[in-house]
Amino acid sequence: MNVSVNNTDVAIGSLAPGIHNVTGEQLLNPILTLTTEIPAQSSIISTLAYPKTFVKDNDCLREIHFETTWHCGYVMDYLPNGRDNVMLPGPCYRTTMDISHGASGGPVMNTAARVFAVNSTGYDGIQESYVSAIQSIGGLQLNEVMLPGEARPQAVTMNELIDRGFIVVE
Repeated sequence: MNVSVNNTDVAIGSLAPGIHNVTGEQLLNPILTLTTEIPAQSSIISTLAYPKTFVKDNDCLREIHFETTWHCGYVMDYLPNGRDNVMLPGPCYRTTMDISHGASGGPVMNTAARVFAVNSTGYDGIQESYVSAIQSIGGLQLNEVMLPGEARPQAVTMNELIDRGFIVVE
């Protein structure tokens, strides 16, 4: 599915659904399962980010260069009412992770490798950042989503993608 969302830097993508060769059932990705469980203060967390990604256009070829980085830290605070009214008005966490500019949208995982948040705000060289909780994203509407088997892109919510099995939430 291709996703184009205004006013957010979170992207969700899949080239094609994996299908089991024998049963024909859709294969789910057990690696990045979402969880709505709120981690305790001082819990160890980590993120995989792509802060130094760049695009290079040649005559007839577009190259995308990814450079991944892992960052670890701890949950300092859970802010159920957000950090402020403008940049992070929804539920978020203050963490000790040093996430660089450009790492926004990367998954933030607990020690069971379950994604509970996405990177939102970091400060280069400072071990304090804010990550947005995923439990409030169900109603987020994604525009121009091309679902497998559909003829045209359409608008769907995260809850619809969860209900259809494209996103797994524990």
